[in-house]
Amino acid sequence: MALARKVVEKLIWRSNVSYRQCSSSASSYWGTWEPTNNPRVAQARLVKIRKDYKMQVSELRKQYYNELQAQKLEEDAMAKLRRSRVLAAKEKRNAAKKEQARLSALERLQQQAEFTQLLLKEKAEKAERQMRKLRQIEKRRDKDKELIRQKSSQWIDEKELDRRIVEAFVDTTQL
Repeated sequence: MALARKVVEKLIWRSNVSYRQCSSSASSYWGTWEPTNNPRVAQARLVKIRKDYKMQVSELRKQYYNELQAQKLEEDAMAKLRRSRVLAAKEKRNAAKKEQARLSALERLQQQAEFTQLLLKEKAEKAERQMRKLRQIEKRRDKDKELIRQKSSQWIDEKELDRRIVEAFVDTTQL
């Protein structure tokens, strides 16, 4: 901003200088004509004045053209500087954006890994619970089998069972 202000002030100062030069040199022709009796001398003076005026206008136009070129160069330099600043800011924003995207991707991967670990842990716990249940069921079955085996030693054969049933019907006092 300060640089732009300096450039604008310089351009204003230059344009004021060229305006002052233009107005001061243009006024030098006022009152320079002196009447003469000889038309050839008058014609020669008039040609000389016109020639001087044409040269001064030509010089003034060259100066104005040079000032316009200098102003254009300064404006181009300002635009280039502005573009480079905008480009640098854009690159900085893009770099920050990329860094933010990288960090968020890293965080996402970390969360995904943690979630996978949690799922594996829960799966292992579930498998462990299932195994404990199966072991308990197996123990219960083994216990029931053992109980049946112990009781089966006390079981009576069919022939003996029939005899005991008949005996129970006949001899009611034993019951």
